[in-house]
Amino acid sequence: MEGDNDSIYYSIIRSSDDKANKIIGALNKGGSVGQIMSYTTSAADGNSESHILTNFKKSLFSCHVGGKKTENEVVLARRRYNGKTMWSKLYNTAGAKRINASDIGLLTDSTFAIVGALDSTFYINVTDTTGTVKWSRKYRNTLAKAEFKDVKILSMKDSSIVISCNDNILNTSYIQKISKTGLPVWSKKLILNGLDSSLISDISIDKNNDILVAGVAFIDLDSSYNFVLKLASDGQVKWKNKYAKIDADFNSFGSVFGTKDGGSAFINSAREDNLLRPSFIRLDGIGSSSCEEKILEEVFVDNVILVDTLIWTSRAAGTQDSVKSKSNTNVYNVPVLKLNRKDFCPNEPIDFTFKSPVKGATNYEWSTGVSGPALDSLRVFEEGKYSLTVTVGEGVCFMLCDTAELARYKLPMAGLGLSIGNFCANNKMTISASYQPGHPNIKSIVWSSGESGVTSIEVAQPGTYSVTIVDQCNESDAADLNTGEFPKKITAATINGTVSFDCLVVR
Repeated sequence: MEGDNDSIYYSIIRSSDDKANKIIGALNKGGSVGQIMSYTTSAADGNSESHILTNFKKSLFSCHVGGKKTENEVVLARRRYNGKTMWSKLYNTAGAKRINASDIGLLTDSTFAIVGALDSTFYINVTDTTGTVKWSRKYRNTLAKAEFKDVKILSMKDSSIVISCNDNILNTSYIQKISKTGLPVWSKKLILNGLDSSLISDISIDKNNDILVAGVAFIDLDSSYNFVLKLASDGQVKWKNKYAKIDADFNSFGSVFGTKDGGSAFINSAREDNLLRPSFIRLDGIGSSSCEEKILEEVFVDNVILVDTLIWTSRAAGTQDSVKSKSNTNVYNVPVLKLNRKDFCPNEPIDFTFKSPVKGATNYEWSTGVSGPALDSLRVFEEGKYSLTVTVGEGVCFMLCDTAELARYKLPMAGLGLSIGNFCANNKMTISASYQPGHPNIKSIVWSSGESGVTSIEVAQPGTYSVTIVDQCNESDAADLNTGEFPKKITAATINGTVSFDCLVVR
């Protein structure tokens, strides 16, 4: 998570049941390791549930399961960037046997919402910036038995809230919209591939206030894929794509987000040659990525959701300590696409070949319409802009793009200007040449007075002078200038008449 100071803050959980095991660390914008602090709310805190962060006004809000192993209480704390705790609270609700916290979000009214699973329900707990509970509700399906996990929250611009979650028993997923006070607006169940397993990894909002939903689906034991969907704020599907070139990894880790150009991206993991690899899917505003396949089946059905008020008790709790660490630097080599190019002389015939081989490329697509897995070169005979999109992937799919322009140099233009220069000292005027390229480099410059290779000359006699400039394309232009009469020097001055002064004295 990025802070207001350009540093990156991360949270982890270490496997220890006899010391503080919730950790927050920092990396500055150059990648150097900053402070690392550990936190606990119990001397026997060995709980390995999630630990989540969000940034707020140059501070961090952190949330995790705390207390003793058997208590499963929820911790919310506000901490400074240096790791010092401003306040820390431990929340509990009566009668709960299983509580976790899986996401935290800042709402439009500057309150915070914690979401997670609570027994056979999922919940939202809304607090102010001091940790005081404002309201809280829990939700369940009509089915009596459920085990929710991976609960995610999304704050909409109209103050409504979207929540997604996965059911660990039925291996399916749900997404629902609630009002700013927690009342249901709509709820949908994910039904990708009928009764087979699917889960939502993440939800987000794009530039147009539409809802992005990303996750994984299993068709059978040997076939799976990643998917990205877009929903309107009323829950209607706008587009739905799957990415079946590689097998998805069936876990809930991943991040989907909108981009400034109205598109989106999904970062998660995939399997290739029985190895787990990072996957990055970049989409435009209509879901196109060149690697997608359209999902033709229905992906959601309406779902009935029940809601109850949830009461929490809270108390101050928590200690902190520093952590020693060491780090190693890793460097990754990513292929770079850069089209070669050149400029042509005004009368030179254009015959040019772009050459852009990229390691691991599976397809080259040129702006001329030519495409193919081996077409890393393109021969052209006209000036203009040319673009290339390279798809890279033997399994994992990503694209590189670049644009280059072939253009002609303009014809050169020469000009002359006259200035007094050193005339007062040597009785010579200065003529200077100006040059508007053409080719940026001059091949020769010749004056009618016999000088060459210089951009200005001094002349002792009035008259007409000219210059001829030739550029590296052998294109030339000439200019001439008539000096007219030279100035006359003043050798003496006489003042005639009487000089008078009028003085006004103020007393």
